[in-house]
Amino acid sequence: MKALQFDVTTSRFIVAKTLGTLFGKRVFYQGPAKTIRLTDIPDPILPAPDWVKIQTICCGFCGSDLNLILLHDSPTASPFTSFPCVPGHEIVGRIIETGTGVDGFTPGDRVVVNPTLNCVTRGIDPVCRSCRAGRPGNCENFAEGDLPPGMFIGINSGINGGFRRSGRHDRTRRCGPANRIRQYARKGRSLSCYRGRRYRESGGAVPANPGA
Repeated sequence: MKALQFDVTTSRFIVAKTLGTLFGKRVFYQGPAKTIRLTDIPDPILPAPDWVKIQTICCGFCGSDLNLILLHDSPTASPFTSFPCVPGHEIVGRIIETGTGVDGFTPGDRVVVNPTLNCVTRGIDPVCRSCRAGRPGNCENFAEGDLPPGMFIGINSGINGGFRRSGRHDRTRRCGPANRIRQYARKGRSLSCYRGRRYRESGGAVPANPGA
């Protein structure tokens, strides 16, 4: 399937940053030093019974995606990322397949995706102190567990982001009527897989277990 894939090596980082000062931002999109390219990647499969497959309705283009492509992020963050990866972590979609261990989600459900790849997503038990305290964004295991290093979807080589025709993800939330979703990004069609979790509460979509 087609996807926009980001990839960078030490040599490409040096060349792209140098050429960027001479020729501007186009070097990150065009030419031999480009960091993002349209390519073919394998179709996603459900990696475990408690995952679901999602078809993307739309995916936002975040400032962090732009910073990634333009190499604005510090190389010191490299231990918490893995490449190549498919960017895009602001995803609204529809479930099209559920694993045999998924409870509470069915094909056709509209969901938004929690992009954080914390202890629960990584299959780590017991969870770290931050996840146990309800602060999964401060997870201490972003480079451990069943997944490659990466703090969230879009900078992880094992979990595709939204800039693809199909991919896989984790952690779903049920969302309201489509007309309540402001579509900041272009519509697209893509597939992803996520570990299924129910996050539902009267009046809005919130984690049933904030530490999960």
